[in-house]
Amino acid sequence: MRTLNEWDLNSNTTKISYKKALEMLHAGTQVVQEDIVFTDELVDWLDVQKLNDAGIRVPRHLIHYDDETIDYTDHPSIETLINEQSYAEVFTVSFDPEIAKWIRKYDIDYNILINDFMKTIYKSVQKVK
Repeated sequence: MRTLNEWDLNSNTTKISYKKALEMLHAGTQVVQEDIVFTDELVDWLDVQKLNDAGIRVPRHLIHYDDETIDYTDHPSIETLINEQSYAEVFTVSFDPEIAKWIRKYDIDYNILINDFMKTIYKSVQKVK
């Protein structure tokens, strides 16, 4: 995997946009948080996921998603929540790089993991009350 310096030796800039970072990541180039400068431009949540997978965190106020464009039916746990008229919240979770690597390595569905974790916490709190 090439690094940022190997990718653009002729560049006088040390910072790149998130769009350039996405292009470089797609090409197999390693990009780190320090390589990117974020402007006031909103970042689509799908791009945020790609950046997060590379360990790059997007400032929360720049993350954009449109509820109307999200298909909840492709995830059984979300579909079940909606069918049961339960509360469903869409949010971005930033994992430490080590945790993100573990999730990718074992192909863990973190939506199910977090949901099960929250159920366990809820049940534990209810027992203590």
